[in-house]
Amino acid sequence: MDFAQDITEITSRPHAIAARRRVLYPADPRAWTARPVTFYNRTVTLSNHSRRVAACVLAAVTGAVLMTSPAAAATYAGECGAGYRVVNSAPIGRLGTVFLAYSSASGKNCVIAKRHRAGSRVVIEAGLGVHPVGPHWPAYQGDRFTSYAGPVRLAAAGRCVDWMGRISGVEGGKRRTNCG
Repeated sequence: MDFAQDITEITSRPHAIAARRRVLYPADPRAWTARPVTFYNRTVTLSNHSRRVAACVLAAVTGAVLMTSPAAAATYAGECGAGYRVVNSAPIGRLGTVFLAYSSASGKNCVIAKRHRAGSRVVIEAGLGVHPVGPHWPAYQGDRFTSYAGPVRLAAAGRCVDWMGRISGVEGGKRRTNCG
């Protein structure tokens, strides 16, 4: 239907307008009557229209809260091997965590970049170097992984290290830390 046909229908059939109005605004007085509702031990009187609006607002707020809830945090599970303990960590945006572990027996640092939740393959990178790191990481691993990149190990006893983790282009990590 085009605009001219709509105008012709409305002017030739005024009852069509009334029918559309009844759909939007029911003529039944019970549809607009106020009914008491108990909310937090208080009785409030709401019409059906107000109830629908309140239900829509509640659904929107609940959806927003659920969508912004943080994912389960990534945890270190000994990926660097026996004798390594986590000495530092940093978030990788909202996607994961990068962990720096150290073994006092070997004097080596170890880095892993881990997603909060394993899933389809994405680019995950882990890098480690003695401070200051230039344009290339001396110890590096990066590829498409489902869960984590690493372990990346480097002997740096008594020296400051720079370390990073990157997931899908989002980077986390620290510079000039764990000196000693």
